[in-house]
Amino acid sequence: MVDDPSTDSIVSWSQNCNDSFVVWNHRDLEKHVLPKYFRHNNFSSFIRQLNVYGFSKVDPERWELAHEVFQKGQKHLLKNIKRRKPSSYTSALNHQQHPQGISSSNGSTETEEKESLKDNKNKIIKELVKLSQEQQNMRQCFQFIEQRLDLMEQILQQQLHGMDIRILYIEHKFSEIWNSREICKT
Repeated sequence: MVDDPSTDSIVSWSQNCNDSFVVWNHRDLEKHVLPKYFRHNNFSSFIRQLNVYGFSKVDPERWELAHEVFQKGQKHLLKNIKRRKPSSYTSALNHQQHPQGISSSNGSTETEEKESLKDNKNKIIKELVKLSQEQQNMRQCFQFIEQRLDLMEQILQQQLHGMDIRILYIEHKFSEIWNSREICKT
């Protein structure tokens, strides 16, 4: 994923060193890159997984992440990246809360299911915000169209009023001509 030159504008090796990578555009990463490699396209889930495997953020100003054995051109080292074991405190706390290590039918733990539900909730919230923004944009468009229609109706009314005045004028002139013609006959 990081080695692919076609995605360098989205994610690439750090320019300063070969032992970290930078996510340049997390929105494009979600849209175009993550679905190719993972069952999800959620950036925060991706970062959470990297943390589980020991990756850490290098630069507080950007999404630059590193792992001691994740190095450019050293694919043979990837087998050494292992899932971190939970701390003894976390293990004891989980064991105390769930002595049997409660699992769902597909083998995932309750914690993983909670994380999945949180991710789904976040996706739904994002979608609601997006739909709300779209609704607001539609309202503004309708208001603009309504204003244009009102303006066009006013213009049409003015034009009709002007035509009424012209017709009255023409009728008046026609009447004058008609009356003068009648006078001439007598």
